Amino acid sequence: MRYIFINADYVVNDFESIVNKALDCFEDRGYEEIGYIGTYGIEIYGSLKADRRYLAFKNRMEENGRFREEFIWLTKNSLVRDGYELGKKIIKEKRRLPRAIFVENDNLAIGFLRTLKENAISVPGEIALIGCNDIQAAAFVTPPLTSVKIYNDVTGIMSARLLMERLLTGRKEGVKLIVPNRLVVRGSCGESRVV
Repeated sequence: MRYIFINADYVVNDFESIVNKALDCFEDRGYEEIGYIGTYGIEIYGSLKADRRYLAFKNRMEENGRFREEFIWLTKNSLVRDGYELGKKIIKEKRRLPRAIFVENDNLAIGFLRTLKENAISVPGEIALIGCNDIQAAAFVTPPLTSVKIYNDVTGIMSARLLMERLLTGRKEGVKLIVPNRLVVRGSCGESRVV
């Protein structure tokens, strides 16, 4: 990850770790065809930058020789309705779906899950899903959504602490903190085959 301001403080999520936890979970369950649902990315200084989760996903899948462009679906926004509309588009196009899909955030995953249910596609029976962020609603959909928990509260607290420490000490050097994450396994990813 490249940082523009060398002496700035950064409190960041480890997106590679997030993706690896999701993909490890899928692989532990024997899923080889794994897709990705996410957003196009963000614009920084006039150029579009891919989401870091997507880049980590693509790199890992390419390393394993399993990256398949036809299993990548991107949308402009990351709301529940965007996941739902993208799901309807995928179903309408009659595209073959992979056995498992990592979804960039829980909102998209919940919308996509609704489309699957409306089309009688069993989760996790036919398609396993893992989202990201572990929003509260993830535990209350059917089936409950497996998700990688990102500690946004820790990010905020550590950012405030670094700012206060910098103001109090006059520190000039930048500090980079990586916030941990954890996989919260629920019903949407299926049973583990690892003993």
